[in-house]
Amino acid sequence: KQWYQRRVRGWSGEARLQETTIIDAFSRGMMEVLISDVMMSPEFPDIVACQLPGENSTLEVMKVNPDGGKEEFNRQEGEKKARELFDAIGFTHIVRLLRKMRIPIIGHNVLMDLLYLYHKFYK
Repeated sequence: KQWYQRRVRGWSGEARLQETTIIDAFSRGMMEVLISDVMMSPEFPDIVACQLPGENSTLEVMKVNPDGGKEEFNRQEGEKKARELFDAIGFTHIVRLLRKMRIPIIGHNVLMDLLYLYHKFYK
């Protein structure tokens, strides 16, 4: 853990704003510890860390503005996760909206179409 902190400390002294570096944490558990250390530590007011998408134990560390940079990063990450969740829900969202509106759906053989859609897309 101290090796990672020394590496981040050394890198942050030379890094410019929005510059990133990649650190291999070797395990998911160690990665979670490092993310919380960097994000919560007063020693790193201008450093944020997050897991790389699709990677199990790779950490991306970025230098941000010390005046509100972490808050902005957290807000952007929250928005990104909300978009990913909305995209993952996809067609289920449409089916839920149709149910919520409670208006009749009229069409030829529509019951079979709805059952097919439910079978293929609804989770």
